[in-house]
Parts: sequence; C-alpha cells; structure tokens
Amino acid sequence: MNTYFIVYLSAAAASLAGTALVIRLARAIGAVDSPGTRKVHTEPVPRIGGAAVVVATIGPLAAVLLLNNAVGVLFRESLTQMLGLLLVGVFVFAVGLVDDLRGIRARHKLAAQLVAAVALCVMGVRIDSLTVPGLSRFDWGCWGGRLRSSGLSASRTRSTSSTAWTAWLREYRP
Repeated sequence: MNTYFIVYLSAAAASLAGTALVIRLARAIGAVDSPGTRKVHTEPVPRIGGAAVVVATIGPLAAVLLLNNAVGVLFRESLTQMLGLLLVGVFVFAVGLVDDLRGIRARHKLAAQLVAAVALCVMGVRIDSLTVPGLSRFDWGCWGGRLRSSGLSASRTRSTSSTAWTAWLREYRP
C-alpha cells in the first residue's frame, strides 16, 4: 500500500510542478488559446498542459518497474498490457497535442479516439465496474459484458478495490 501512495504522491507532485513549467513554455512559444466571441475565457489560456500530466503519469509508473517488491513484480508480469495502455494513452495525448498546436478537425480527433478504443478492446482491456473509494461502486451490468460477448475482449478487468491500478494488476491476465 505504501508503494501506491508514493507513486500517487510522486505523480501528483510531478504534475503540479510540470504544469507550471508547461504553462511558461506554452506562453513562450505562443501555444495559447486567445479569447474570442465563442470563448469563455477573457485572457489567453495555455494549451499544452496535457504534456505535464503525461510525463507525471509515465515517470512514476516507469519507476515502479524497477522496484524489488510485490508491486514491481506485478507490474513486470503485466508489462505487455501496461505498455499497451501507455502507448494508447500517449497516442491520444499526441493527437491532443497536435490539435493544441495546429488544430485538427473534430471528425479526425473522433476517428483517432475510436482507433484507440478499438486497440484497447483488441488488447483485451475491459472494465466491469468503477469504484470510488469510500463512496460507492458502479457496476456496468450488461454493458460490461458487451465487449466480451462480441469477441472484442479476450480477458477482463474489474475495479474491485480502492485503486483501479491495483485491481487491474491483480485480475488482468491475458
């Protein structure tokens, strides 16, 4: 449990620090969304903040792979699935970054997101439920089984504990 807490704190701290740096970088290179008649903001807003979140997510997860404890072992056992999830996430981030810097038509962004979703299904990623620690659990019911019964999902993921990653590591097996 301490490992998860440290990874969470590391990601949160890296995200906070990285966001401040990315805001400065975005302003320096002109990657800002200017106010306009169809915009809510009245001052320029930096666009590339997702970069800080991606780095803050990948950094601590990569460090966990080097740990010599049960969590590190579980991550290494699920390395293929972890890399697949991370690559799909980086792909979606890259599409968003290109959109932030140059602009992408909505239909092209949707197509990219559908490709990412299909890739996850082909890899066998499935979420049966969503748990909000200390509050509740939402079971997808029949919708959770739709992907499996359609043949798109070869295995499953269940969020049965307080941490989605913990559940994924415990129950995801190809």
